Amino acid sequence: MNRGTVVSLVQCRFLEQKSFRQRLTTLHIQRNELTRIYRCQRNTMNSLFPEKVKLELLLHTAVDHVKGQGVGIGILQQARCAKTGALTPELLPTEERRYGITRASFPTENVKTRERAELLAILHALGLASSTIKKRCPPNVQLRTIQIFCEHPSVIYTAKHHLRYYPASLEDEVSGNDRAMIKRVVQAIQKLERRSFEVFLTIANMEDGAQKKVGLAARQRGRFACRQRRRLQHTRERVSTVVRRNLENENSTEALIKGIQELALAR
Repeated sequence: MNRGTVVSLVQCRFLEQKSFRQRLTTLHIQRNELTRIYRCQRNTMNSLFPEKVKLELLLHTAVDHVKGQGVGIGILQQARCAKTGALTPELLPTEERRYGITRASFPTENVKTRERAELLAILHALGLASSTIKKRCPPNVQLRTIQIFCEHPSVIYTAKHHLRYYPASLEDEVSGNDRAMIKRVVQAIQKLERRSFEVFLTIANMEDGAQKKVGLAARQRGRFACRQRRRLQHTRERVSTVVRRNLENENSTEALIKGIQELALAR
C-alpha cells in the first residue's frame, strides 16, 4: 500500500468522524429544543388546568323528635382536605340547613317515628351533597368521599344492612312506611355510588363543636314546630268556644255560618 492510499483512508475516516459529530450535535440541539417546548407546554397546561385539590364532604345531622308534636332537623356541611384533614371553608363554604315539621305534616313527610326522622335527615344530607357536587363545587376541587354523621347507631346499622342486602332485605321490615323511607335512602346512596362517590355513615361525636351546633339548630326548629301546633290548637279551641257560645245565645243559622268561617280562617 503506497503513501497516497494511506492518506486517502485517513482523510475519509476524519470526514466520517466530523460528519458523525455534526449529526450528533444536531440531535442534541433538536432534543434540547423539544425539551424546551415540552416544558413550556407543561407550564401552560398547569396554569390553565391546575392540579385538583382532593376534599372530603362532611355532613353532620341532628334530629329533635317530639312524639305527636313536631320534628326539627339540622344539617351542617363542611369540606375537609383528604391529605391533611384540615377544614377548607375557602374552597367550599360551610352550609347549614334547618327543617321544621309540624304534626300535620307527619303523614306527608313520613316521620311518625324517630327512626324515620333520622332517615329523613340522612336523605336531606344526601340531597345537599348532590346539590353541592352539581352546582357549587369549584373546578379545582375533586370530591370523591361523602361522610354523613348520625347520632343513633341503630339507624346507621339499619341503613348499612339494607345497603348490603337490598332489595331482599326490605321484606324483613313489617311497616310499609319504614320500607318506603329505607328505599329512598338506599336509592339515593346507590345513585351517588354509581357516580364513583364513596358514601360513609358514621356515628357522630356528641362532643364535637359542629355536632353541638347542628343539634342546637335541630332543637330550635323542633320546638318552633311544637309551638306552632300548640298555637293552632289554642286558636281552634278558642274559635270552637266562640262558635258554641254563639249557637247557645243566638241559635240561628247565621251564627253557625259565622263560627264555621272563623274556624276556617284560624286554620
